[in-house]
Amino acid sequence: MSLEKFQPDPQRALRLKNDICSELFESLNHIYEKLDQSSLVRSDKIFEQLSAINSKSNRPVPELFLINSALLEDIENNLSDNLTAYEDFLGSLTPASSEIKMSLLDSGTSRELISLISRFTGHQTIKAAKNLNEYIKISQIALTQLKNIDRECFEELNIFTSKIWFMNDPSTICSTSFHSFGAIYINPSLVKAEWYDIADKLVHEAAHLHVYALARKDLLVLNSSEKRYSSPLRPDKRPLDGIYHQCFVLARLVRFHRAAIGTDCLSNPDEGKTMYSEYLERLKFAINVLRKHAELTDLGKTIVDSIEGECLEG
Repeated sequence: MSLEKFQPDPQRALRLKNDICSELFESLNHIYEKLDQSSLVRSDKIFEQLSAINSKSNRPVPELFLINSALLEDIENNLSDNLTAYEDFLGSLTPASSEIKMSLLDSGTSRELISLISRFTGHQTIKAAKNLNEYIKISQIALTQLKNIDRECFEELNIFTSKIWFMNDPSTICSTSFHSFGAIYINPSLVKAEWYDIADKLVHEAAHLHVYALARKDLLVLNSSEKRYSSPLRPDKRPLDGIYHQCFVLARLVRFHRAAIGTDCLSNPDEGKTMYSEYLERLKFAINVLRKHAELTDLGKTIVDSIEGECLEG
């Protein structure tokens, strides 16, 4: 499997997704064995449900990644009484559907799911979003337009993502987390209800999911996370692995907006040209930081070379 290029590759994404889901299953088996060898209470029902959902899903199920993180943490802290608390929540889960599912995280969402998201992603305030039905319609248009503009990028998003969760966390515009791999979080209050803006955020977050998957195979960046550097996307300084994420994300955004302004999809082509130019300058900044300060693995360096060759010289 070739990993050296930054460009989206559905076959590579599928292999990476399968590896991530296999790793999840191995982790759940490890948890099961650890419980079997300890004095903790073991719940067969939990692991039967986890295995069944994972094996029947053709996409990552973010709830399973959250449960896996919770079980690992509970076992580490010897919280055996917590294990059976997940049974009702798991009983409501179903395998990932054949299409990306969009839904609202609010007061009507399972309290267990909200608690797990808050615990492992840092999203502490989740409120109801307004005009969600219209926003979902526009998000569906965004997916269709992305497919028309950059089919490989769309297919990769479709492989890595099973849920788009809308929420009004005032601290977040959009995000992903390895702890809930397979989910993209979007704040409708901070992302305009226009397909181009939503597509931009989907490309951005799908790129993060790709780097999460790559980083399970290769560290990419060898530097310690203690030292921080100026960031091309955030006002605060970031460790170099965070800058690497941003570099990859910016390369994907440059690719997407370059393709978009070459079509007749945009109602305001000047907006697309502006976004493309801004992302290109930020990408140059990110590459410069990595070239100056980062100690990269062979794969990490080859991917940056690929980004520089296509986005800056192509």
